[in-house]
Amino acid sequence: MKKLKEIYSYRWYFKLILKRLLSLVGSHKYDFDISFLVCDTYGWILDGICNEIIKDINLCSFNKTNLIEDIGDSKNYFLTHYTALYPFFCHIKGSFRKNVFVLYTHDYNENSTERKRSLYCLSMCKKIFCMNTATKIKLQKEGIPNHLLYVIYGGADEELIIPKSIRNNNTVGIVSNYSDRKNPFLIKRIIQKLKHRQFKVVGSGWEKILTNQENVTLVAHDYSKLNDHYRDIDVFFSASFEEGGPIPLIESMMSNAVPVVTRVGFCPDIVNHGKNGFLFDVIDSEDHVISLIEKAFTFNENINNSVKHLTWKNFSSIIIQYFE
Repeated sequence: MKKLKEIYSYRWYFKLILKRLLSLVGSHKYDFDISFLVCDTYGWILDGICNEIIKDINLCSFNKTNLIEDIGDSKNYFLTHYTALYPFFCHIKGSFRKNVFVLYTHDYNENSTERKRSLYCLSMCKKIFCMNTATKIKLQKEGIPNHLLYVIYGGADEELIIPKSIRNNNTVGIVSNYSDRKNPFLIKRIIQKLKHRQFKVVGSGWEKILTNQENVTLVAHDYSKLNDHYRDIDVFFSASFEEGGPIPLIESMMSNAVPVVTRVGFCPDIVNHGKNGFLFDVIDSEDHVISLIEKAFTFNENINNSVKHLTWKNFSSIIIQYFE
């Protein structure tokens, strides 16, 4: 009985193998050259990444959707999160004979069976774009071949963001939608302690905890007003427990704001502590974090120079070269 239960727990594996064998039979004309599946996101980032790639696609037919049922029949598929791979492979006809690319932002909570299933699906991709070095190392340790992995940080729109020459607005910027993994209550406590600083919070959901803070301005995110969001931010602050990026780190640094961020996602890949910003650990004390924010206001270095190469155009050109 125990053996039967063990075999049953791998039913997802046999389902995928059957799907793979069936995908090798027959041939047909594709509806699109490239289809983008924008997986569940409570922000603008993943959809924006797909839009940036689409802008640089020439002479290709494409489709973009957030529903697997509407994704269409394509030769190439780009998925914005690995958790969509299993339902994708199960539902898309002939998916195993096509070029499947996935952006791996960060892990999600999975049990052992779900993780094995995810790793098997990842191994079936043509390329896994990891948003930071730590993710690549983790996947290598879990058995994903190195040739499938490519670290790519994301980017910012250099045409929308104009670097500020002087930082004199006395303003800390937080650019993110509200969620538990953003460490919102640490952010609230620091705002309450730094009453002499202004805080500009760009994103949705923060009214839950920040409505009565006199030194806080809440702003809805509008990508077309990206430069307006960053123009008066002197210090960019992120206290997240977990990130793939965050992309606003690159945007803020391109605007010449000084970052004070946790050692998660690609923050330690991009921020050289004390050289172009400041890093802290999620377990560090509030007083230590506050001291780094205050130090950032005295920082005179040009931050923009260290991220000039991290543009969406460069990001897109790297990904597009793998499409057929």
